[in-house]
Amino acid sequence: MYHDAEQCHNDLSILVASPDINVDQRVLETVLQISTHLLQCASNPRWQPVSSVLDQLAKRLKHQPCPTAFSETLRMVIYHHRALRCEANMLYEQAIVYYQKVKTVRVPVEIPLASRTQRMAKASLDALTQARRHIYSSDGSDIEHICVACGVEAERMPVCARCKRVRLCSVACARKSDHKRLCKKKVTFA
Repeated sequence: MYHDAEQCHNDLSILVASPDINVDQRVLETVLQISTHLLQCASNPRWQPVSSVLDQLAKRLKHQPCPTAFSETLRMVIYHHRALRCEANMLYEQAIVYYQKVKTVRVPVEIPLASRTQRMAKASLDALTQARRHIYSSDGSDIEHICVACGVEAERMPVCARCKRVRLCSVACARKSDHKRLCKKKVTFA
């Protein structure tokens, strides 16, 4: 188990920098341990560079010309742990994206860790999607949106073109709302 962030960062950087990333059971287990440790140390700034290197590793694995069952499972594990980190930081939309990425990875042979990771990601994705569907509803119905100015609920409602977050049901509500003055362009994270 890694306890030194700098050593872990160096080892992963060597793996990412190698021309051919050869993923075997040992590498898979090591990265799984690192990812699990990262979830426990998420608030420690010393471990942030390790998280970045893991993301670089996933990108390198995605573009491998001949992926193996182990390399695809590793990519799946990295995506899953990234989704868990996003969810822990209440970045639910990003978590949903990473859970969907886990679902799209195809492993050519049966590896128990891969199928278990996909099952967990599917369950988390279903729960987040269900929660997102009912987040604006006051009574738990299928109504998805609420006007910030007047409180009207509807299944469909225009969204602010600038921030893409706030919903206003009409031009009249947009005029009486304070939102235009306060609105900031949506910040996205890559």
